[in-house]
Amino acid sequence: PAKLHKQGASLLHMVRLLLPSIAMALAAPPSGPAKHTLKKLVAFDLDGTLLNPEHRLTQPTLDKLRELDGLGVSIVFATGRSAPAVYEHVAALGIQSTLPCVLYNGAVCYAFPQPCDSAKDAAARKEELFSLGIDLADAAEVCAFAAERGLLVQYYVGDHIYVRPTCDEHRDLVRRYHELTGASHTSVEEYPLTESPAKMLLMTDDPDGVLSTVREAQASGALPSGLASIRGSPPFFVEMLGQGVYKGSGLAKLCERRGVAMADVVAFGDGENDVEFVRDAGLGVAMKNGRDAVKQVAGRVTARTNAEDGVAHEL
Repeated sequence: PAKLHKQGASLLHMVRLLLPSIAMALAAPPSGPAKHTLKKLVAFDLDGTLLNPEHRLTQPTLDKLRELDGLGVSIVFATGRSAPAVYEHVAALGIQSTLPCVLYNGAVCYAFPQPCDSAKDAAARKEELFSLGIDLADAAEVCAFAAERGLLVQYYVGDHIYVRPTCDEHRDLVRRYHELTGASHTSVEEYPLTESPAKMLLMTDDPDGVLSTVREAQASGALPSGLASIRGSPPFFVEMLGQGVYKGSGLAKLCERRGVAMADVVAFGDGENDVEFVRDAGLGVAMKNGRDAVKQVAGRVTARTNAEDGVAHEL
């Protein structure tokens, strides 16, 4: 009995010593490299998140994405970009599984067979999974609203971005957007209001002021109240989307099609258009360089920025 009592006391002492370590292992830290149960699907915003400041996929990032693909984890791009603005990155990825891309901040989703030989190959082989455009009557009201205030509209239909620049300021905004995304524009005399746009951008160097004006107009009934309005990332436009459309709803629709629960999803983002996307995922991860609104809803914050391979380090 004395020997058993001594052994019991020794075991109890050992448990007491180990309890802090056990607690630390069970608690998920707020930042730093993630060590979690493998999820079924990982979704990535592009600009400010997966891409570096030069808008490129770095080799460490590519290596990590290919490693995830090899483990059977589905990779998804989720971005405000148009389809032509992602072809280059789709082609560079080099994974073996089909890559779904939620584009236009949730309005359209394409599946891209992998691997792709080139951006041209990506464009030719894409398959549309769903499309949720802006109602034509609503689009006409946005165009009229912009014209009254001297704002340039970017009008997205299919692979085309239609613009109607009327001054040097407009042309400079078009140039800057092209330099950022590589996307080409089609200049028109009138917007193609017979075709429902996936999204519309109000181009401006005062996005906060224009966003405030848009929301006041929506509150007063001067613009359709159901349209989503978001401050752009990068900050030289305000984005307009159809009713109930945002990046998080697009990801949820894709997951429903694939039979994946949102609890089994990890989502990485940095911008205001990523708030619901990050919030609704099983694990939402905000970038260190991200906006405060995203960090507030995230389960984790990366230890590094997108300039420091923050996503690769977290994975």
